[in-house]
Amino acid sequence: KSKTQPHGSAKEPIKPLSMSLNAGASYVARTAAVNPNQAKEILVEAIEHDGFAHVDFLTQCPTWNKDARQYVPYIDVNESDDYDFDVTDRVEAQEMMRETEESLYEGEVLTGRFYVDEDRPSYGEEKRAIGEMPEEPLAERYWDDEYEWERSHDMFLDKHA
Repeated sequence: KSKTQPHGSAKEPIKPLSMSLNAGASYVARTAAVNPNQAKEILVEAIEHDGFAHVDFLTQCPTWNKDARQYVPYIDVNESDDYDFDVTDRVEAQEMMRETEESLYEGEVLTGRFYVDEDRPSYGEEKRAIGEMPEEPLAERYWDDEYEWERSHDMFLDKHA
């Protein structure tokens, strides 16, 4: 509820964890600015993850809620004995995400790693396997003075002329 919506929102809230899992993310986590150590670990893992990684990063409102820990409990699901699920099992992760997203609206913030699939090939690996992506990153070619560049326009004309 707010001054502009005294009866609350008419729309169902977005559920970012479930949405990213359904969109194909192979690393899904939630962290918060009030826990900088966990946030650092999760962000490093997400950056180093070879694949689609999604981190739902929560921050407190600097105007109305400067000290979020004072009002809302933040619980790391990977450290708490109250939550037991396998982060590599997509079905268990999906159930945990649903519980996590519902608990947020009940005043409890669950953070941590929810889904990690290290065995799934990344987009780049899939494209390289069928020959549609070079082995070396394009950024490395940019600095190679010996590399012969082809303009995409020329490649298109050669292919479709």
